[in-house]
Amino acid sequence: MRLLGFKIFSGELNDVFSQKRRQCIINTLNPHSYIKSMSDPVFYEALSASDVLLPDGSGILFASKILNGKSINKITGPEAMDFALSYLNRAGGKVYFLGSSEKILSSIKIRMTEAYSNIDVLTFSPPFSDEFTDSENRKILDSVTEFNPDLLCVAMTAPKQEKWVYINKGQLPACCIMSIGAAIDWFSGVKKQPSKFSRRFHLAWFERFAREPIRMMPRIKSMIFFIYIVLRIKIKKILK
Repeated sequence: MRLLGFKIFSGELNDVFSQKRRQCIINTLNPHSYIKSMSDPVFYEALSASDVLLPDGSGILFASKILNGKSINKITGPEAMDFALSYLNRAGGKVYFLGSSEKILSSIKIRMTEAYSNIDVLTFSPPFSDEFTDSENRKILDSVTEFNPDLLCVAMTAPKQEKWVYINKGQLPACCIMSIGAAIDWFSGVKKQPSKFSRRFHLAWFERFAREPIRMMPRIKSMIFFIYIVLRIKIKKILK
């Protein structure tokens, strides 16, 4: 399905992870990432080049209903990651977590041992910088290639993670590659995921804002701008 210039995934996650091994880049689209992509050409290209672009965010569901007249199901990054890990745990596989701090990655290892014992895990905490040096990047790529995972989870925050995958995809192995962002904090238990109630009634953004108002303020601004853009497009279509 095409929406706002992007091809949005509307299939079943099982179809993504059950196919023969090949490189499959999975990203998410929400109002904030859409707004950021408008002023970041590389980020826009990275999202556009996704093999699977998940409708993550109530705003995307709103846009689909308003602009295409279609109701779609939201698939968040954490949901997709949980599905992928459960699938690999049943089948047996390897997962590489790239990004975040050593503390969070240590929590990830414990969680994986407890909940997904049939998965081999390797983690790497890269330097916290806007860009990696050539030697730093080479070290990361060599480590991922040597481990040869079935799933590579990249958690460097958007848009850095999506752009890094896009730029380096030619040197990454044939596996599923997911940009997971904040999902790694929730999965590790370092931060609490929004409640089932707020997720069900599309209030996860409000709950996150209540917990972290300063961090979430740019996302709230993006949401407002996103709604304005969607309504403006709709009005133009009506007036044609």
